[in-house]
Amino acid sequence: MSSPASIEANKRNAVRSTGPLSASGKQRASRNALKHGLSTSIRHRPDISSKIEALAVAITGANSIPRRLQAARGVAAAELELKRLQEFRLALIDVETAKIRAAANATGNHLAGGDDCVTQDTARAYQQAMPALAKLERYERRAWSSYRRAVHIYAVAAEE
Repeated sequence: MSSPASIEANKRNAVRSTGPLSASGKQRASRNALKHGLSTSIRHRPDISSKIEALAVAITGANSIPRRLQAARGVAAAELELKRLQEFRLALIDVETAKIRAAANATGNHLAGGDDCVTQDTARAYQQAMPALAKLERYERRAWSSYRRAVHIYAVAAEE
């Protein structure tokens, strides 16, 4: 139970915490969760829902009971989410690698560097992408958790 003093302090702080006041600030704040789209479910995307259905049918077979097919949809959605995160991770590294190579080509470095330069560029790309890659961990943990849960549900449904 909160004390009366802490309730009053909370009310005073709440008066100052009103969020953005300008129209541009409100618009910017409304897009905070949509920076990369990884927090949105792939199930609601029309281009992905057909892939989920096709993978679910491949998992269960064409003549499956509805409960097993529904459980397979969960496995398929989790699998495709993990694939999307992996592709996002690789795209981040590719962008950083392209930046490094463009900078090297602009300065005249790496013209005859060979495999050593490619390895160094990749290592630098990983270093530069590391803050963004670390942020992906949250989404990957959630996706792996969903995957494990979906596989468990499918295993229970398959035993019936």
